[in-house]
Amino acid sequence: LHTQTNITGLINLYHCNAQIPTGEQAFRTICDCFAWAKEPMVDRIHLLDERTPIYFLHGDQSWITSESSFIIQEKRQNVFVETVKGAGHHIYADAAVEFE
Repeated sequence: LHTQTNITGLINLYHCNAQIPTGEQAFRTICDCFAWAKEPMVDRIHLLDERTPIYFLHGDQSWITSESSFIIQEKRQNVFVETVKGAGHHIYADAAVEFE
């Protein structure tokens, strides 16, 4: 019985990790109307020295929109916004080559 339990646990673990990850998609769907920053960066960005360059990197499939990055880019100089096609929120994992 103990061996069967271990095998069943391993099979379940395999199936949890062998599927296409959908956690981010589920989170985005569940929180669509409720996910927002407590203190939005767009309202505080003016506190940074304008000589300091700011870079925003977004995946075009991310559940976080790039709208605020473009608003900031319009309001100040030295702001750069890039979008990586085919990447979600975790660009380093979704598009590792482009991220480097």
